[in-house]
Amino acid sequence: IYGTIEFYSEAFLKKYLEMLNLHINEYDWLKYLIKTKNLNNSISLIQKIIEGKHSKYNHIDKIKIIENLYNSINNKKFYEINKDSFTLLSGNLKHKKICDLFNQIGINLEKEFTKFSEFSNTTSEVKYQKIDEIVERRNEIAHGAFVELLDTSEIKQYIDFVYLYFSKLFIIIFSDLKQQILSYQAQTGIK
Repeated sequence: IYGTIEFYSEAFLKKYLEMLNLHINEYDWLKYLIKTKNLNNSISLIQKIIEGKHSKYNHIDKIKIIENLYNSINNKKFYEINKDSFTLLSGNLKHKKICDLFNQIGINLEKEFTKFSEFSNTTSEVKYQKIDEIVERRNEIAHGAFVELLDTSEIKQYIDFVYLYFSKLFIIIFSDLKQQILSYQAQTGIK
């Protein structure tokens, strides 16, 4: 279940950035925060690649990262955001860490989740407890601790919550993406 959390957190973030790339033709029209994070995160990603300690990034070409930055900063029509650089924060993705991932692109998940009735009437610690419990269990198992197995009904509760969480996260991301694209089209006349 934890693998699902990590996979979809990163996949949704990278897909959002990919869709911005596809629909917003000029880098200067992106949110200032995204442009700043693209630069800073790309530098950090290059450092991680040079260190060679993280096999997760072995497939990434540091020259391509630099080319993407050059094209972006020079506002080339075919810029490319370094999407992988936005996932450097991932790992032990408790709810707070997932919020940090999406704060990089200007989406405040704490605020956005409260717009849904399922998440609006309890404290943050209670709302996202199941996500955080999954991460804790994963860490205990990864570090060799004895962890009591969950029974089928408990597993179903976790799966149902993860499904709800990511269904709402998708709606939040899609809504923001749609808003960014429509704003760009309205201001530039480009469809």
